[in-house]
Amino acid sequence: MSSTNFERERVSIGTDEVTLGEQLGAGAEGSVYELPRSDEVAKVFETERRAEKADKVRAMISNPPTDPTYDDGGRRTIIWPTRVVEDRSGSFLGYTMPRVNLDEYKDAQRYAREDLQWSSSTPEKRYKTAYNLAIMVDAIHKQGHAIGDLNHQNILVDDGYVVLIDCDAFHISGENDTYGDDTYFPRYIPPEGRGDSLGAVRKADPFGLGVHIFQLLMEGFHPFQAQGSEATSGGFGDMIEGNQFPYENPEPDELEPHDHAPDYDRLPADVRDLFADCFSETAKNQGWGRPSPDDWVDTLKQVSGLSETGGGGTGTGTGGGGTGSDGDDGDDDDDDDPFRTSPPTDSDDDESESATDDDDDDPFRTSPPTDSDDDESESATDDDDDDPFRTSPPTDSDDDEPESATDDDDDDDPVPSTW
Repeated sequence: MSSTNFERERVSIGTDEVTLGEQLGAGAEGSVYELPRSDEVAKVFETERRAEKADKVRAMISNPPTDPTYDDGGRRTIIWPTRVVEDRSGSFLGYTMPRVNLDEYKDAQRYAREDLQWSSSTPEKRYKTAYNLAIMVDAIHKQGHAIGDLNHQNILVDDGYVVLIDCDAFHISGENDTYGDDTYFPRYIPPEGRGDSLGAVRKADPFGLGVHIFQLLMEGFHPFQAQGSEATSGGFGDMIEGNQFPYENPEPDELEPHDHAPDYDRLPADVRDLFADCFSETAKNQGWGRPSPDDWVDTLKQVSGLSETGGGGTGTGTGGGGTGSDGDDGDDDDDDDPFRTSPPTDSDDDESESATDDDDDDPFRTSPPTDSDDDESESATDDDDDDPFRTSPPTDSDDDEPESATDDDDDDDPVPSTW
């Protein structure tokens, strides 16, 4: 919990003096407070974090990305700092940001696993969700920034709308300087590593974006999860380093996708081509040639049907049928929603598990991880607990371990209903 409670404290926001309202959440970095009669909230950093955050937050406010969904439909999806919060002497405290109704959202991995099953969702819904993520990342990159920590718990989804939170951990391009962050998840880091410079992180982001898009389109499976005698298990960092992309030229009984993974060949050919470019041995060995966020935007816009309707981000709840899910014939609507003929029979699906195994990221691995630290964030300020709306990174080292597909541990930690 925060060591200082600013409830009912007077602060300065721009030229206004404001009394902070109820504390909505707290963590190691700081606390979030209600702003009376406002659609924003205020984040106040702990004293020891303010000096390192002050210039970065000001640079973010001076150089915000375009929020495509807000511009097109009035819905905030990039939760970016808007104004500086100071104490009455003018010292930096934190910032204001758009308020989010937390009850509406699931983190991206849970959403993929629970809401984007092929048997209960349309291809259109899956493609549009992935498209909305791609336009968010593209908007960040177009403004000169990078994300770096593509932890799924910082990517929230409701009805296909994607919201990015914890943006003050992004890598920021300022007018005269750049501002980094050392937090990252091995699950979304390319095999060559991420690097620390803004340029290096911008180069690494396309890999993490590709992993997320794959998971959204493939029921939460990671692209480097594999089975067979030659398959590497353990943490996701081990799999990324040790496995070839098993969906391209699979080798039965040696290195192939899991039995319960959806039929990859039913994805559109253009989408599979981008996955091949993102996860191929060439990209893996050379660290270049991966699809950019803009490449994904263009392709997903086509396969989702958005190229015919135009506009930016879109919800998916009212969508109709698919728009060409068959890899060989985009006009063959009969192949658009390749339903599985039977539910997964993985014996682990309904097993109870350790109280410390909080992550639902790998519901179909046939053996438990052998490296409990691999999918822990490499930073001491790792963002990997089960509260996707925290104000500071958690410390639970087990969060990114795979678990049962039916596990509900994501919601173990109570969160406020709104920011």
